[in-house]
Amino acid sequence: MRTFLEIVTAIVAVLALVVAFHANRIAGESLANANTESYRSARSEVGAAAARMEELDLARSRRNGVQIEILGSQADMLIEQYGQANLQLPGQVYRIIAQYLVLDTDNLLVAKKLADEAARIEREKGSAGTLELIRTHRVLAEIAAQDGLVDQMNMEYEAALSLAEAYSGPTGSAPIKVSTQRTRAFALFTSLLAAEKGGGTEACDAANRYFADATDDRLENLLQSHNLDVARRAYRVSAKNPCEIPGLKLQRWKEVWRNRT
Repeated sequence: MRTFLEIVTAIVAVLALVVAFHANRIAGESLANANTESYRSARSEVGAAAARMEELDLARSRRNGVQIEILGSQADMLIEQYGQANLQLPGQVYRIIAQYLVLDTDNLLVAKKLADEAARIEREKGSAGTLELIRTHRVLAEIAAQDGLVDQMNMEYEAALSLAEAYSGPTGSAPIKVSTQRTRAFALFTSLLAAEKGGGTEACDAANRYFADATDDRLENLLQSHNLDVARRAYRVSAKNPCEIPGLKLQRWKEVWRNRT
């Protein structure tokens, strides 16, 4: 038979195991809570960076490009650190960061990576992600244009237009119908940029084609309504008319951007 001391020792050992089990469970819960809070904080920081980049692009200081690149790089580091699986960011956030890296910096590598991730996220949504996927294809087209890659640029714009046309019929959504007009206007001015970036006659051929399409799709209405999204793309073209397109009102478009409030 066990002695009284042996019984007490066994009881103490069992109690120690119970205490250790609960301590480990509490520690695990605390770690999980800490991770959740870290993910929430990182998600908020990335979202705030995207919003701030948009604000800086609209502001008038040329020095804002440096701040935009810093914000974009910081957001990319947080995404790399925590991962999309934990952050669960919407594709729109990736697309916005990529968009302003393209418009205001030369950091095309990070922009391409983030835009590709945006496209992946939106494709998984099916038709619910159509509008954002159109916008993402436009960003990818601008990235290609920056490198003078006209074939890639055209491919991205055709993908955007195909999506827009598929969902902008009689029962389609109004935002996607408007997106078709903007996409054709974007394609025109981005093709002119590609011509300046080494795209040559191929880029000018694309610009002429997109100009005809955009004219048919109420380009003048976009100009009269002072559409800043389109004007921003026109403003990036340095020359007065790099492809010598008759009737192109490039300078008027640039004035729209210069006179933004």
